[in-house]
Amino acid sequence: TLMIELRNVDLQDAWDLIYLGRKDVERVAVKGVQETHSLAWPSYSYGTYSYLLSNSGAQKLLNQRLFDRLIPVDEYFSIMFDKSPQKEWREHFSPRDLVALSASPYLCYPDVSGSQPNYVAEVVEEMMEGGSIDDAGTTQAKLTRPLRDEEERQDQSARSPSCQSGLYVDLGSNVGVQIRKLFEPHKYPVAPVIPVFDSVFGTDRSEVCAYGFEANPKHMPRLKEIEKRYKLNGWNTIFNHNAVLDVDGETVPIYTDNDNSHQDWGAGIFQNAPIDKNKVTAFDVPTVDIARWFKDTIERQQPSKIMVKLDIEGAEYRVLPHLLREGLLCADKITFMFMEFHPWAKKDHTLTKESFREQLEAQECTPTTILHLDDESYLYDGLPLPCVNYSRCHGFCRL
Repeated sequence: TLMIELRNVDLQDAWDLIYLGRKDVERVAVKGVQETHSLAWPSYSYGTYSYLLSNSGAQKLLNQRLFDRLIPVDEYFSIMFDKSPQKEWREHFSPRDLVALSASPYLCYPDVSGSQPNYVAEVVEEMMEGGSIDDAGTTQAKLTRPLRDEEERQDQSARSPSCQSGLYVDLGSNVGVQIRKLFEPHKYPVAPVIPVFDSVFGTDRSEVCAYGFEANPKHMPRLKEIEKRYKLNGWNTIFNHNAVLDVDGETVPIYTDNDNSHQDWGAGIFQNAPIDKNKVTAFDVPTVDIARWFKDTIERQQPSKIMVKLDIEGAEYRVLPHLLREGLLCADKITFMFMEFHPWAKKDHTLTKESFREQLEAQECTPTTILHLDDESYLYDGLPLPCVNYSRCHGFCRL
């Protein structure tokens, strides 16, 4: 995929170095290579456990007489594509014209991180041509690793992520494919939602946060695996195991197919869901008051926009009136929404598509924009997830 994209944007013969995995030292948002989905321009980086080097790149690196002035290779790479903040080191190398790219998302990760045993640190006390550095202790502090990657990742995940470009909230995530389309659009080229995501969030989604809610416990191991891998790729994603309703803290049964047919389409909190009653298992699932959750999240994150997909297998007849009552279906709260109604679950509810539209327009605020979108593509997914914790490049992992 990388080579195809390089050819498509006329970079096939122009690159020198491509990181397949790296440590983003400064934790800055990188700029994607225009008209590509899997390439970015790297910032100051550590980690040289997996990369591609072209013949021109190797020649540029060797031309610098590196063996006369030893320096850690990851520092050297950053110096050579002129992203190192170490001014006193940069001055020893010229020209600094290495053309560097990075896979985005990363394809490889180290087996052992800085906070784990068996991690080998690098210490340099003497460097550069002509002698040693005066303050060896200071130099050692600058160049010694471990960087404690795992501790930094855990600390970062504990903080509220930056959601400057907006929130995408997937109510009824199933196997998680809609959120995957948000962050990995190149894998789902014919999905109708992709141009909508591009229009709402732009093509750089590094500052978009995604939240998924799924009641079916069968899907949670997969969803949590997606969450883990996405966080390690810098994609802010959280999946919650809750039944989306209008009340917190209750427990409701969810009815699912025993044989997992069609990924449990139609599984929901209503026993009249269109599934074979002889093949049903009930699971008790905690509820979340989704209006309360939206209010808390908006206050905490202050997102520029919110887009919601709502497919909650009949619970929309309770949730939509609740969102209206709480004043959340206004453009300054929930900006865009697309949804699916399930007539089989209507029962005694009076809400219809028409009455919902009338109530929406009757509000004193500018109403949420309802998108006429029904994206049922790639329902089974089956496409590989980005790998994590691989010391050698295995490309992608299938889940």
